[in-house]
Amino acid sequence: FVSAYAEAGFNLGDWLVRSRQFYVSDNGTARTEHLYAYAQRDIAALQSTFQVGQLSSNNPLFGGIQLSGVQFSPDGQSRAPAGSNNAVVEGLAQSQSRIEVRQSGVLIHSTLVPEGPFRLTGLPLLNGTSDLEVSVIDVRGAKRSFVVPAASFAGAVPAAPGYYFALGKVRENAQEEARSPVVAMGGGTWGLGRDTSAGLGLLGTDEYGAAGGTLNQVFFQRVSVGARHNLSQDSRNAVSGSRSSVSVSSPVFANLDANLSATTQTRGYREVLEAGRSPKVDELDSRFKNQYTAGLSWVDDTLGAFSLGYTRSAQVNGQATEHVFASWNKSLRYADIALVADSQVGGTSPRRNVNDPDRRRDTARDNDLSVRLQVSVPLDGDRRVNSYISRRGDQSRAGTALSERVNEYVNYEVGVERDLSAREQSVHGRVDLMPRYTRVGLGVSRDPSGTRYSGQLQGGVVAHGGGVTFSPYAVQDTFGIVSVGDIGSARIDTPQGPVWTDFSGQAVLPALPAYTNSRIEVQTQSLPKRVDLKNGTQVLAAGRGSFNNVAFDVVKVRRVLISASDAQGRPLPQGAAVFDKDNRFLTSVVGEGMIFLNDANDAPNLRVSLSDSSSCLLNLAPETQADNDKFYETTSAVCHGR
Repeated sequence: FVSAYAEAGFNLGDWLVRSRQFYVSDNGTARTEHLYAYAQRDIAALQSTFQVGQLSSNNPLFGGIQLSGVQFSPDGQSRAPAGSNNAVVEGLAQSQSRIEVRQSGVLIHSTLVPEGPFRLTGLPLLNGTSDLEVSVIDVRGAKRSFVVPAASFAGAVPAAPGYYFALGKVRENAQEEARSPVVAMGGGTWGLGRDTSAGLGLLGTDEYGAAGGTLNQVFFQRVSVGARHNLSQDSRNAVSGSRSSVSVSSPVFANLDANLSATTQTRGYREVLEAGRSPKVDELDSRFKNQYTAGLSWVDDTLGAFSLGYTRSAQVNGQATEHVFASWNKSLRYADIALVADSQVGGTSPRRNVNDPDRRRDTARDNDLSVRLQVSVPLDGDRRVNSYISRRGDQSRAGTALSERVNEYVNYEVGVERDLSAREQSVHGRVDLMPRYTRVGLGVSRDPSGTRYSGQLQGGVVAHGGGVTFSPYAVQDTFGIVSVGDIGSARIDTPQGPVWTDFSGQAVLPALPAYTNSRIEVQTQSLPKRVDLKNGTQVLAAGRGSFNNVAFDVVKVRRVLISASDAQGRPLPQGAAVFDKDNRFLTSVVGEGMIFLNDANDAPNLRVSLSDSSSCLLNLAPETQADNDKFYETTSAVCHGR
């Protein structure tokens, strides 16, 4: 299995252009998925962001639609950096697995995770109104899937006050033979006081129409409540319906947070992609009727940290699926303990015999329950030993692994696992590297069925006026280049994380928050000892989609300790004054004829005033090859009489 994700584009003036695509090859079957390609700029006069090209609609009232056209949205909608949302995907991987996350049928994220619990945050959502479809695929090809409803992250992409408008042709349709309609949508959101906001919108094609409204309210400065209601009318099939959702989130009291959501839709509700065609009965029966989510987290100094996530989806035909993820973590004096449970239940359906007076249900349910107990013991330094036992269905496993953070560039893990049911043993190893300009992950595992290898490569490349520079992080819409003279390997702290200059003294600023002050700071400890900075910190406020150049002025000083003597070989007398060629006093001679100069770059010729009112000249040898890691160099010189 091979997958590649690429985002390419450029910033030019007030415009930015971006395209995004995936390549996936699974057992020789390859496919390419193109997500979008668009040009964008902010229009200050309208306080809006304009996009043109292949888009994903970001109207907060309707599900994300893949369009070829134009779109306007409030500029505040674009100010949050990519991935700055509250959408969370949690689960338990029974072995090293790849995770695929889709939204609106589009693959938005793919990654490898090690065996054990995983938590994905900061996902690049296409919109805040479409569910996430998550697939967990292990090394043997076994696949588990679950859904994260959009209502559970209703606050993930907050609707910015302002007006929304989009016009274009639908790029994808659920049925290949169905035509792609031209769709127009518009709407707006308004603040109604300090704690309330509301929104209204309309969407239409030649055979489909929809309307929606939202209301968000904060009660007691703690409880956030959001509601959304949509109506649809499919004129070709003469069906109409509605969908409603409500979400509540609040810190119940200290250290206890809760969030709830519910979504319901009628049988006649249609999305724009479903309009204009006649779905089969099975398709209608398999659509969800109700979705419920609940989340709870509690932290106690004595009992530890608890979290619980629950999702239930009931279809029109009565079938239901449930997904539960629960965890408990506790830090003790010598160990950390974690208990994780992941359960997926589904398959209930009503009996086909409608004459059964009891109307009882068949309860053939597929209960996929996984439980894992893990104990982590810290050793000296950044080493840890993790031991665990897990059970899924009738399979039980136990294992131990040693992990260590060697430094900020290298992490590794080696471990052994025992399948208690099949009485088989496996070993694995993994190393994660960040060699300053990219990120690399390598893994290998072996069990009786064979050997498996895995690898990941992540990073970014920026071509600019000063050359080509590599980054260990993905490059966002607003970015830049920072330079520290020609000094390589200088560490710089940025809003995205630490970066290091390359051989030319340049590094990528991969992401800068728009319209917000960003602090860029050089860690002076990483500089050579003979290098000083005029100012090691700069603050800049970057406009959305801008490219920024940040330069730190470097001062290279030549510190020299001179062993000076006169023509007869005697050390110069202590206290003698030392002047430069412009007769400016520099320092005095200390014991044994020693002279220390803080910077000899501008003072190759020195004059020493002796006690008998005479003077002599010192000529310093030119620096042959500087050793940047030495605080000062040592040399000897003879002071000749004038």
